[in-house]
Amino acid sequence: MSLNTPSPISNYSLNPETLGVCIVVVDAEEQIIYANSSAETIFGLPINQLIRKRLNEFTTPATFELIKQQTQKRRSGNTNIYEIEIIRPDGETRNLYIIATPRFEGTQYIGATGVLVDITEQKCIEKSLRENQENLRTLYDTAQHHVSELSLVERVHTQISKEIEVSELFRTVVEAVAESFGYTQVSVYLLRDECLVMQYQTGYENILTSIPINKGITGKVIRNGQAIYLENAKSDPDFIEATEDVMSEICVPFFDRGRIVGVFNVESVKGVKLTEADFNSIKLLGEQISIAITRANLYEKLRESETSYRTLANNLPGIVYRVHLEKDGAIEFFNNGLSELTGFAPNELNKDRMGLSPLDSLIVPQDCKKIRSAIQFAIAQDQPFELEYRIRHKDGNLRHFVERGRPIQSSQNNPLYIDGFIFDITEHKQNEERLTRAAHQMEALYTTSLVINSNTNLSSLLSYVVKQAVLMSGTSTGCLYLINPDQQILEMVASYNLPPSLTGIKLQLGEGLSGKVAQSGETTFVTNYSDWEGHAIPFEQVTTRRVLAVPLKVKEHIIGVINVADKKNTNPFSMEEIRLLTLFADQAAIAVENAQLYARLEHQAIVDELTGLYNRRALMELGKREVDRARRFQRPLCALFIDIDHFKQFNDQYGHTAGDWLLRSVAQNLRNGIRDIDLASRFGGEEFIILLTETSIDAASLVAERLRKQVETTKISLPQGKLGATVSIGVAQLDQKKFSA
Repeated sequence: MSLNTPSPISNYSLNPETLGVCIVVVDAEEQIIYANSSAETIFGLPINQLIRKRLNEFTTPATFELIKQQTQKRRSGNTNIYEIEIIRPDGETRNLYIIATPRFEGTQYIGATGVLVDITEQKCIEKSLRENQENLRTLYDTAQHHVSELSLVERVHTQISKEIEVSELFRTVVEAVAESFGYTQVSVYLLRDECLVMQYQTGYENILTSIPINKGITGKVIRNGQAIYLENAKSDPDFIEATEDVMSEICVPFFDRGRIVGVFNVESVKGVKLTEADFNSIKLLGEQISIAITRANLYEKLRESETSYRTLANNLPGIVYRVHLEKDGAIEFFNNGLSELTGFAPNELNKDRMGLSPLDSLIVPQDCKKIRSAIQFAIAQDQPFELEYRIRHKDGNLRHFVERGRPIQSSQNNPLYIDGFIFDITEHKQNEERLTRAAHQMEALYTTSLVINSNTNLSSLLSYVVKQAVLMSGTSTGCLYLINPDQQILEMVASYNLPPSLTGIKLQLGEGLSGKVAQSGETTFVTNYSDWEGHAIPFEQVTTRRVLAVPLKVKEHIIGVINVADKKNTNPFSMEEIRLLTLFADQAAIAVENAQLYARLEHQAIVDELTGLYNRRALMELGKREVDRARRFQRPLCALFIDIDHFKQFNDQYGHTAGDWLLRSVAQNLRNGIRDIDLASRFGGEEFIILLTETSIDAASLVAERLRKQVETTKISLPQGKLGATVSIGVAQLDQKKFSA
């Protein structure tokens, strides 16, 4: 760069007290020999007490070893960048980010100059973020565990529900439970008079074939009718020790039409403890055994007489039927369950579509073919069958059914009947789908949290958070507000599927749904926002029905509000939907806080704290870009070099506080006197540099004169009176010829 007009600046010096960062100088033994005023805030000691202290007085021995390692690197002439933790005299710990530059006299290392940045707040946020991610991982693992548990229970349930022989039922129960759940010792006892009699067991070496009902844990369950879980079985005085190394025991009763008839018992050995989750699973299986026992006993009696068959079938909680195969699938019998489960009476069924299944006319078309094929195969092989399908209930809703049947042969071994049982599993299906959906939601929430917490660009993060909130909640629109802590107002900073004109609107705390949530900190929803009397005025032209508003909180501190809304749906939000969005909002709040901190740190790195102008570092980086652009496109570029006249004398006469006010006043005049595309910076001390893009030397001289007069005529009110200053300005232009190829 060639300066056509010489600058009046011949010498300048940086004032460490005005740089806005902590500066510390140490000698070769890590003893502090200089510190500026910012060091007092970081170390918690006045400057005069800091001087001559060694850094090991503020650190643990391990941390000081790290400092000494960094010193060794500096002795080779390297600048270090590292983080340490210090302990202040008041016991408070602070995390510091350090840039240390070595100092030499000739070739001898004499110490280092360090720039220290306090990153304690950032470390706290990062720790909170990690804790939230761990909590989220736990929720996700719990959901996955429930899905696995449900799958195991369903597998055992499927096996035992096929059996209608009581003796075979007990064998199936014990073996299926031992195999599926991996339990060590499993047994089933039936109540006979005043004793419990063993029906089937696995895993026991010493088998107790009978137990009086006044003895043992099994007897206590029979007497009380309540399931028992013992984490440490030997701690119970009623425990009977059939095996020496038994650890835990779970015993649950099972019933036949409300009457207790036996117990199902599980024991663990070799130090393995059964858990509450095991207890819940075994209780659920006990309920299934009760149903299976009832069904098996009824089927046993049904075989004894047709009259009993019909009578007892009407007491079963499902559809019992008989199809006559020799009469083209005519329905010979239905119990009362038909009307209860389908809404239809037998005479309302389509007699032209009887088929092999008695509900053929109600089954959805997509399921019909597989059902016919499965039943025909079962008839051909003379074996039981089990089918799952959907029917259309009389009320129009889809219901999920399971049908189990068995072909009955004539004396000539020809298929004569199909006797079967049909029951409704819709609620089970809905629970299974709900659990699976919850697991998927947790997985999606976990994956999304990883994305948002790795995004430090505030603008893109806010847009992503709103979009994901809308997709996760299944709504159509959304927006995000942040609280301006200075003005105590809400500002919409991001939206999804809303008019762009709404972004940037401001609400008072308490105004509209978002303002109320920001004020109360409580999640709130309305089912018809357009008709809600508390709606905000800016949204009067937007048709909105249900709206859910969730606060963004970091350590109980509210930083904003996130909304999701529908344009047509007025159904209330479910607790599951509210819980999911609340979990997401907790993650989003931490991510937003982290991005804001990152933005503040980036801002502090390039902006002079006192004047608000760019600092010297930013001038070097941004100025190079402007020079490169001017050279590339052969466009004019001028620089103004500005120095406050007699600033040292002003400081000596009126004090450093007055000097700071003067610097801010001059900076304000410079900033107001140039265009947005120009670059104004504080170069150091009382010196400023302005780059004027697309500006000739003549135009730059006019700007310089205007700025000089503006500063000269500006007075600031101080306790010493109205004071002002003058500046000297040098003008220079980029010489394109010296940079031509």
